[in-house]
Amino acid sequence: MNRLAFNIGYIELSLAQFCLGINIILGRMLAPTCPILLLLLIRFLIGFNIVAIYLCFRSARQLYQEVKELQRRDWVVLFLQALCGGFLFNTLTLYGLQYVNATTASIVNSTIPAFVALFSFLILKEVLTRYKMFAISLASIGILLLSIENTTLPTSSIDLFGVLCIFLAIIPGALFIVLGKMLKASLNPLTVTAFINLLNALLFFPLVFNRGLTFNYSWVTWFQIFLYGISGSVLFFVFWYRGLALVTANTAALFVGIMPISTSILAYFILDESLSGFEVLGMFCVIVSIFIGTLNSPK
Repeated sequence: MNRLAFNIGYIELSLAQFCLGINIILGRMLAPTCPILLLLLIRFLIGFNIVAIYLCFRSARQLYQEVKELQRRDWVVLFLQALCGGFLFNTLTLYGLQYVNATTASIVNSTIPAFVALFSFLILKEVLTRYKMFAISLASIGILLLSIENTTLPTSSIDLFGVLCIFLAIIPGALFIVLGKMLKASLNPLTVTAFINLLNALLFFPLVFNRGLTFNYSWVTWFQIFLYGISGSVLFFVFWYRGLALVTANTAALFVGIMPISTSILAYFILDESLSGFEVLGMFCVIVSIFIGTLNSPK
């Protein structure tokens, strides 16, 4: 595989995490008016419908052939990805955030690259070089610094159950990345995106159904919800699966740090939030970790 393919993979992974940063900003804006579980259900429904319509218009025969070639193992991997990356990660994080604040959750989430490296070594047998281990450690430090901001964390807000939920959410979050390397290489990223969204919608539907929810929102809110679905359930998955096909799982884990960078920058410009010295230092650490980790990646 040539250098150009790897560079494209790096760009696509970065774009995927940038889209996730946009998704988080939109989620913050929508949270006061729309229940979180309902918002997640609508997000995955939007993602599935947009991608499914596009696939049907592109080539229904090609789509049928892809689905026909899927083996039982592929269906299991797709379901596990939906279960880990969409349902378990979001549900555990939401429950955890009821007991701890976002700063504590972000600090715990800084260990995701390390968990991806561990699982890629145990499951995919990927080799961890000294350069890659140093880069992953630096990425975790960078994400940690991005999470600290300039706020002080009151001890009373730290609840062990909440921290446990956030910590448990890391495991399926890391497994989502590793499982992506176990899908068939011939499977179109759009096809994977459609199935992941459909399975996530089916998993969230029982949690939302028959709860007396209202959909009486303004057109501005609906437009934000639409962008929320596009950024998190279409663009993120498509860019991520395209980039992941070109690099190893532990290399892809380094790009997780792009998400808090984009979130901090977008929050500064859109939500008028401050940008602290810790965050700037964290951004620098993440960028350096990506440079070091990709410098000696296997070609």
